[in-house]
Amino acid sequence: MRLGWESNGDWYQWAGTNPTDYVNCFRHVADAINSTAEPDPTICWCLNAHYSQNPPSHNPMELYPGDAWVDGVGLDAYDHYPPSTTKAAFDAQANAPGGLNYWYNFAQAHNKLFGVGEWGVVSGSGDNGGGDN
Repeated sequence: MRLGWESNGDWYQWAGTNPTDYVNCFRHVADAINSTAEPDPTICWCLNAHYSQNPPSHNPMELYPGDAWVDGVGLDAYDHYPPSTTKAAFDAQANAPGGLNYWYNFAQAHNKLFGVGEWGVVSGSGDNGGGDN
């Protein structure tokens, strides 16, 4: 289950504009689910790849609910903001803070599962998308 996905963006009502409120809400919901579901589901903390609009510090680690409430770390990644039109650009994005490898390594360091909940190409050009490259 992906709770409060893409909270580091600014396009959902549950955006992590207040890290304390977001973390407390995530924990509350995770505790409620785990207290009633049998067996406990896998609960995933899932972010939007690359740049974080939220929290105001732009440091998505402030939104991490903690190891006790998270079973997996997830990422939603689309080929825009910015698009990676070459393998070198893709590799640079994947290894940069907020990229695919960055969050994979975070998950591994916390002994968590890792998954990519959303992945896709975006039509357009420039920052608006790399098309099917």
